[in-house]
Amino acid sequence: MDTLKFDFISELNMSIYSIEIDGVSHNNFYRPSNKLIIPLKKQLNKGQFATSRIVYGGHPASTSGAYRYFFSGIMQGDTAFWTMSEPYGAKYWWPCKMDLYDKADSLDITIIHPQHFHAAAPGLLVSRDSIGKNLVRTHWKHKYPVVNYLIAIAVAEYKVTSSTLNYRGKQLPMEDYLYK
Repeated sequence: MDTLKFDFISELNMSIYSIEIDGVSHNNFYRPSNKLIIPLKKQLNKGQFATSRIVYGGHPASTSGAYRYFFSGIMQGDTAFWTMSEPYGAKYWWPCKMDLYDKADSLDITIIHPQHFHAAAPGLLVSRDSIGKNLVRTHWKHKYPVVNYLIAIAVAEYKVTSSTLNYRGKQLPMEDYLYK
């Protein structure tokens, strides 16, 4: 394989800021017809893996019609935004492969949002750091194979509660994000 191909709707207001393949900066990419195409610098043989890091952002437009995948607005008097990827919406808000048989083996999701909001995503919360100007960077890590339609994010004025769950003799930390 000499090219990575991702689905990513190009008419949305989302920009690619940087790409790394196996930790090396990679500036050669293009976005034809709702794809993100990244020619590789070296051939990958069957069974070989590559790690991609795609930094992107913007203000995606809310989709409309029978299926909507990115939402923003006022919910119960508060501003919120969230995504829905099922069944075919992941490509509307993140570069992914719309293939049930090609799972991401792990994810790092970083969300920059206003300080008074909390961001929720799949996996474990790694960090929540103030970055100035009343903004916070929240980092989530998911370490298990997952299909793209199960990935989603939500940002709102959540009430966060912490507890511990005793499961088979182990104490597991739990956090719940409760919509106010």
